[in-house]
Amino acid sequence: MFDSNTAQVLTSLAEALSDEHKSPDTVQEASGLLEEALELFQRCLTLQEFQYSETQVQMDVDAQQPQKDAPDINSSMEDATATGIPDSSEHELWASIVEPVTKDTLLDTAMAQLETLATLCNVLAPDVRAQALWSDAEATKLSRSLAWIEEYSGDLLKRKISIYEAGNGDRLQEILLGRAKFLCSLADASYRARRIDLKTYENELVSVFLNKNDPLDLSTDPEGLCDRAEALITFSTSLNIFPPSDVSIPHSSTSIDHLGSLAWKYLTLALDSLTAASKLPTAQNAARIQLARGDVEMLRFRLSRHPVNLKIAQKSADTLIKNAQVYYRGAAALAKIARMLPEEKEGMAKESVAALAGGEVSKWDDLMSGGAKGAGGKELRKIIEEMLEDGLVEGALETGLSTGGAPLSRAMESNGGPPGKSVVGDHQK
Repeated sequence: MFDSNTAQVLTSLAEALSDEHKSPDTVQEASGLLEEALELFQRCLTLQEFQYSETQVQMDVDAQQPQKDAPDINSSMEDATATGIPDSSEHELWASIVEPVTKDTLLDTAMAQLETLATLCNVLAPDVRAQALWSDAEATKLSRSLAWIEEYSGDLLKRKISIYEAGNGDRLQEILLGRAKFLCSLADASYRARRIDLKTYENELVSVFLNKNDPLDLSTDPEGLCDRAEALITFSTSLNIFPPSDVSIPHSSTSIDHLGSLAWKYLTLALDSLTAASKLPTAQNAARIQLARGDVEMLRFRLSRHPVNLKIAQKSADTLIKNAQVYYRGAAALAKIARMLPEEKEGMAKESVAALAGGEVSKWDDLMSGGAKGAGGKELRKIIEEMLEDGLVEGALETGLSTGGAPLSRAMESNGGPPGKSVVGDHQK
């Protein structure tokens, strides 16, 4: 189906566009591509449903007709030769085989629609900077868009996918995982848009990914375990206790304690999922799993710092930062074996930043002197900027970036920060 293929391409383009740099312009462009993709998927699904109905009718008609003996192919070939019809070696015959539309075909298209809706939620969800600057009118506009997505998905989940899945238990886990990913994306966007409160968001997350009575079983699915971890990490970072340095989010002491405890709980569960995924022999891209484990440990380490100062995180701070270095170093090693250069560079850069966060300056100095001014300087800066945006480290690193790649330890000394001490996070104390 050309419409389906085009829709998938548009979805991929929108994902790449929003991942590169999220701004009002890219959000508008990416959401436009996704809305077009949804229209194409719907057109494709409507045609497939018609073809499926026709196929079922024809099968019923054929079943009611008396069966005829199948023609003997060998005798037909002999007759053709006897009558002087040239064989296929001289004149090849071509036939067009049309694959019948089945419930699996319908399910494929419907699940692709659901995935596109999840992507649209992720694109529309405002980041922390946008939330700080938002007006009530902008929040209302987004709320309407999310209400439309919720209505659209309701028909897709409750009517179409449930019907297509009936009698096809082999794909139940795939359907449940796709549903869980979408509902978490919708809940996250709704929470960021002030459409639902934190408790509602948490309840949705727990019901789809942490419900022991739910038939969704991810114990042997490394990709599904990583998807669950991603949803848990997203929830934790959406609490806005790790904002960029140029954004101020007011929190009361009671609020920050509660949010910090929530973040610790779900980040720990995310780490458990990633660890389980890393142990499965069917896991793909082991380097990226190790990078994610390192990121989670960096986020948990951040909880030991100002303004959260979570006691359980403070007790484990040294272990957390060492774990992060181990995971990043392991990611770089695995990526090197697999010849995945971007992941190898990311692992090396993040290990140096993690070491700096723990007070070890030498790895950072080596990284900056060897990579910041060379051909890989832009890549290095991008990795560190993404760490800042993702809340893995605090804004003190921006000083090092603004000096054109000078070692952060020296940049911090010039700003009054003590050398040889953990500076990632200390500037807000």
